[in-house]
Amino acid sequence: MASPASLTTESDLDRAICLCSETAAVDFKSAFNPGDKGEFLEIIKDILAMANSGGGIIVFGLLNDGSPTGANLNGIASLDPAKITDAIYKYTDCQFSRFELWRRVKNGHEVWALVIDQTSVPIVFSQTGNYLDSAGKQKNAFSGGMIYFRHGAKSEPGNSEDLRQFIERRLDSIRHEWLDGIGKVVEAPSGSVVQVLAPGDVTNVAAKVRLTASLDAPSLPVGAIDQGWPHRQKEVVASVNKELAGTKVINANHILNVRRAYNIEANGDFCYTQKYASARYSQAFVNWIVEQFKANGDFFEKAKEVADRKRSAPASTP
Repeated sequence: MASPASLTTESDLDRAICLCSETAAVDFKSAFNPGDKGEFLEIIKDILAMANSGGGIIVFGLLNDGSPTGANLNGIASLDPAKITDAIYKYTDCQFSRFELWRRVKNGHEVWALVIDQTSVPIVFSQTGNYLDSAGKQKNAFSGGMIYFRHGAKSEPGNSEDLRQFIERRLDSIRHEWLDGIGKVVEAPSGSVVQVLAPGDVTNVAAKVRLTASLDAPSLPVGAIDQGWPHRQKEVVASVNKELAGTKVINANHILNVRRAYNIEANGDFCYTQKYASARYSQAFVNWIVEQFKANGDFFEKAKEVADRKRSAPASTP
């Protein structure tokens, strides 16, 4: 089984669904009703505990031994990811949308998997999430001021060891990024020159290299990633909203649907992917989105339909 932070490929997802028991990175839920406040808040706690612990997967429709329940999962099948993002923001004052919902089939039964990425900064609940249980008694899914991590198959308040492990994971990620850069320098052809530039300074670069495998792509100076692909996803959202000037207000989920529907990560003109850092996006991507919306007011809705079809494509597991 891959490490929690890498549980994002379809093969890893299918292996997780085939497990016969829960782990710190894989949690089974027999059913889920998003309309039940208690169940919804408990899932929010699990999502953030997994994100703080390096990432993981919540599989709906499985018992603790991994066998399918055959439960009706229409509620989660129709769940808008934006509802989860909004709830996380409400209780944490933090925008977190690094998760994906996938449909799978196990032993002839439908299951749904929520794949959660790791966060680069620990997310703390800013307010308590309370609800009434079936007996009418108030319960707290999580408490304000607390940070949650995975302890075995449970989501529990964090301790010093959890924070130490979080820092170790972050340092390891940075270490890999540095070593990757050092490797590129070591493997550079004899006679290559390494130059140190101020951010955005590409005027004094003598050598020019291609930052893409496409031979048709234009050459760019070394270090020009910030200039050629200046936007992170949240900045794409802000730039598109600025261009649309209130005719349409979008959020991270709109951009996520566009990325999935149009395979944006494979388009070097729009996206620059990095192994140990989040993808970067060009101004051309922003302009293209705005043009598409102006040509078709249903652009974002159509993108969501295509993304949902791709996301829910059946894939049988043993």
